[in-house]
Amino acid sequence: MAEFFATCKIDNFKGVYIFDDPVNSLDYERIDYVKDRIIKLVKEGNQVLVFTHNIYFLYSLTEAKITEKVNEVIKGDYQIQVMSNTIFGKEKEYTDKRSKIESRMKEFSKIKDKSAIGKADLSGVYDLMSAV
Repeated sequence: MAEFFATCKIDNFKGVYIFDDPVNSLDYERIDYVKDRIIKLVKEGNQVLVFTHNIYFLYSLTEAKITEKVNEVIKGDYQIQVMSNTIFGKEKEYTDKRSKIESRMKEFSKIKDKSAIGKADLSGVYDLMSAV
């Protein structure tokens, strides 16, 4: 992803960017870096579409006040529904989740022996990040 951002900057590409789960498998710090780069793309006048399951990442983008539209896509057995702006109005819920995520990540960063962080601990944070 770093190479992609660098190439676009060097080539001075302006246009449409589409990201499909750009923060999948990234750590907390890298998620914020990708968020900042996407915000920069938008502020430079590009159109950016982001598909994500990561609620922490999504709310970080909406919190930046660059988001004009957020749609939730629900896939059923024989249909797909697009729910417009379902994130807005749930700010308190997502702010609470974000606070929990940030708190847990700060706790993890203080642990010197990272192998001491259990799967259940990581799973709990992942659940917070990916659950809507």
